[in-house]
Amino acid sequence: MAARICPECGTPFAPSGYEFVANSVRFLCPHCNQAYYGTSPLGHLVPDRFDCVRCSRNISMDEMKLLPTEGVREEQTTSIANPWTEPRSPGIRPFAVAWVRTIGLGLTRPADLIRGTPPASSAGRAVLFSALTNLTYVLISASPIVLMVGFVAPGGLGAGVATPRAALAMLTSIGMWLGGAVLFSLVPVLVWSLCIHGMLMLTGPVEFPLRRTLQSVCYSSGANVLMAIPCFGLYLVGWAGWAWWIAVAAIMVCVGMRVAGWRAALAVIAPPIALLLLGIGAVVVASYL
Repeated sequence: MAARICPECGTPFAPSGYEFVANSVRFLCPHCNQAYYGTSPLGHLVPDRFDCVRCSRNISMDEMKLLPTEGVREEQTTSIANPWTEPRSPGIRPFAVAWVRTIGLGLTRPADLIRGTPPASSAGRAVLFSALTNLTYVLISASPIVLMVGFVAPGGLGAGVATPRAALAMLTSIGMWLGGAVLFSLVPVLVWSLCIHGMLMLTGPVEFPLRRTLQSVCYSSGANVLMAIPCFGLYLVGWAGWAWWIAVAAIMVCVGMRVAGWRAALAVIAPPIALLLLGIGAVVVASYL
């Protein structure tokens, strides 16, 4: 396409916002159709602006037309696409399939998942994925306890003796718990992303804005799947899940932000360690008061 506007949704785009398999794409001069090939690790042209060898006009990669290299199918030109950012048909089933597939890629192929996430894709969509994933994990983990308290405990709704006032109080408590679960699923991820991006800026140059860091952290949240183990996820096994989430987040920040591994690891690990030390310090201080 010579135009840089999606014909379906009207969203502008540019080739530099996507990653391709090296040498799998032909970049055609918009004036004379002279072909060039993306040889960088991202499948881009190096350099991305130059004078065409045929027509001598100055051209840039983002104004070229793109075609697969001869003998290469279109689906072979890109790394694995992020299912959550791909256009999909309306309905619960396509939504659920994209969600589950994105979680699976985050668990097994985190580097490919962030490579398949366009840097220009919506940060809000990434936050929605993270909030939905973590909220689902928390609800599954805590649901037996909530049901026990609400429907089994003496005087609860399931005891058959609940008055309207007791029922209202129980529903209010459940509503407050759900609100707390939503905040727990959303706020820590946003704060963590801000801290990570700040650490990256302190340790060296940053190629992408905060949105890319947010994408890396949010799409890594599927790795926190151990949190979803009923009853034990929030208290025991969840710690192992958080450790795996931190490791996956470090991989995705490293690949997504294109920074050295030590910078990504330091930026991702430093905020949880600082929070842990603050918690220990608060306990120690409280024990002497």
